Parts: sequence; C-alpha cells; structure tokens
Amino acid sequence: MKQFSRSRTSLNTLVGMACMAALPAMADKLAFEDANGNPLSGIIKDAEGFAQGDYVVHGYALDPAPGSLVGAIIDGASNSGACVALACGVGNPSSYYAALNDGIIEIEHSKAGQAFSLQSFDASFIGGIYEGLGQPVAGVLRVQGFRADNSTIWQDFELQGRDFNTTGFDFAHFVTSQEFGSQQFVAIDFFGFSCNFDGDCTAFENLKGQFGIDNIEVSAVPEPSSWLMLGSGLLGLGWLSRRRQVAASAQGAAA
Repeated sequence: MKQFSRSRTSLNTLVGMACMAALPAMADKLAFEDANGNPLSGIIKDAEGFAQGDYVVHGYALDPAPGSLVGAIIDGASNSGACVALACGVGNPSSYYAALNDGIIEIEHSKAGQAFSLQSFDASFIGGIYEGLGQPVAGVLRVQGFRADNSTIWQDFELQGRDFNTTGFDFAHFVTSQEFGSQQFVAIDFFGFSCNFDGDCTAFENLKGQFGIDNIEVSAVPEPSSWLMLGSGLLGLGWLSRRRQVAASAQGAAA
C-alpha cells in the first residue's frame, strides 16, 4: 500500500543541483481563464491539455485506460457539473481545475526547455459526499518538480477536512518553501493523497486522490542558450519518464 505519514510534510530531495544565478523573472498566474479573462469549462481526459498564457496544462492518469477522466474545469460560483455528486472546494468563486479519479495535473512552459519556478497556489480537497467529515486533514497535495536533467524534488501540503455542517472543503492559499520555490523546473506535477481518520494517506489506490487548484503563481527566468539546448534535448524523456518518478515518489512515501 502506498502510504503517506502526516508527520512527513517536509521537502523531500531526491537529487540535488546547484541553483542558477538570479535573473529577472517573468511572473504569471494560471487562473483557468481564457485570454479575455472568461472562465474555461469542460472535462479533461488522459493526456489532454490546454494553454494558460505562456504555459501548457495537461491532465494525466498514472495507469490510464482509454478515455480516462482525469479532471474538469469547475465554475466555483456554482460548483456545477462534476461537483453535483461530490463535495468540492468552496470559498473560491472563480473557475478552477478539479483533478479527479487520482488524476495528475502537469504544467510546462510553452517554450520547450524553458525553466520556471512555483511560488504559490490555492487548493482544496475534493471528496465524496461523506468524505472528510470531522477530519482535520482530508488529503495531501504533493507538488513534484522536474529539472532539465530529470532530477526531481517534491513538497507536500495538507488539505483540511470539513465540519459536519459544511457541504464542501475550504480553499486555502499555499506558499512553497524557500528551498522549493527557488528551484527551476521544466515541468511540475500535482497529485493527491486521500487520508482516513487515523491520518494514513494513500495515493493511486482508490481514485480518491482528488483536489481543486487555482491561481497557480509561477515565474520563468530567461535561461542561457546552452541550458535551453540541454532542456530541449531531455524533454524527449517526457511524461512517460515523469510518470515513473511520480509513481516512485508515491511508493517512496511509505515509511
């Protein structure tokens, strides 16, 4: 069983690499709106993607079946669609991305090999009608960054449960640690763990690692041409390689 201990919320570093010299960053916020500020809509199946400013967002399944549903864009003002049968995020009136059925959301820059960093985001757990009731922590959101050499680090964020008199899970604002936020990645994956009353959390076990995410703040730093060439050459490793590392990080969480 792939388990996550709630006590293990610190940054886990698999492979270290020196940070590059600081350069002026180009900040952006992924709010799941179109170029005119209108909310996006629709469902996301495995490997489907869409543009958000200078970034590309894909939804993936770890072990996909043809046409696997991995996500949807939800109107937070009404929480309609997929949220009719689920307890979704509340307190966020704008559109947001809902990762469903153990779905993984991956962000890359539209310019091949362009590195970027992650500063903050808003997120909530998504569960069944009776999930998370009376629990201090309903789930854990793992954020796993991949560098151009395919080395990776991750950071975990606890998603709070809900009271018995509430219909959904509160969105909260999360800021990455200084160590994680200073890293430069060519891809960042987000995936969820669901937790029980005892605080044991599992990923990719029961299709319950679901979460909502919005207002993802990222910034890209112009890189030397040699670094872009390295990144472009290694992008061929792509999602298949990152999928193996995501699975390894979930398995590695078992202590």
